[in-house]
Amino acid sequence: MSNSITCKNISMNFLDGSRKTSIIKNLNLQINQGDQAAILGQSGSGKSTLLNIMGGLMKPSNGTITVNGKNFLELDGKKLSRFRGKNFGFIYQFHHLLKDFTAIENVMIPLQILGTERELAHSKAKKLLNKMGLKNRLDHRSADLSGGERQRVAIARAMIHKPKYIFADEPTGNLDKTTASKVFGIMNDMIGESNSSLIMVTHDIELADQFEYKLILENGKIIH
Repeated sequence: MSNSITCKNISMNFLDGSRKTSIIKNLNLQINQGDQAAILGQSGSGKSTLLNIMGGLMKPSNGTITVNGKNFLELDGKKLSRFRGKNFGFIYQFHHLLKDFTAIENVMIPLQILGTERELAHSKAKKLLNKMGLKNRLDHRSADLSGGERQRVAIARAMIHKPKYIFADEPTGNLDKTTASKVFGIMNDMIGESNSSLIMVTHDIELADQFEYKLILENGKIIH
């Protein structure tokens, strides 16, 4: 069985009083490990909702999601959190760094949650941040970092444990074009080294053109 994340007949409905709104409609999708897929669509088309469902942050109204054949949404709270922590990495438009933690402390968090000894977690985080050009920013808190530096720290945090799947929601949306290109290049190199899949929501057509697959979400379904 190839390593993959597979959505089967996924639907997501929201109730507003007595009115039901369908955001995702009977959607089927498979992303193999190592693939890179950009998800595009108009605002409100359900791109972020789909990403959150695939990442196990939201449960669909109907359908199943499996990783390597395992329906991980059947897991209870703690087991689901651990499964996500081991297999998934998340990058957002807003970095969501812990403001009272330094850059290196933020990056260490996923490893420590998985039980990695602090000294080893520190060593791995330092090596990764050095690779990302942040050698002199390890002990700076997020408020003292530039936007591009914060996003590089967020990317390092998402990838430090070498997850099988990276879910990115407009990760360069708050950056200028030059910084965005640099950040994406770093992220792309790291993903290639770890053979992770990248599933990214973006409005940037030029960025999407660099992906192996472009998936357009319209009326709750993938049309391309």
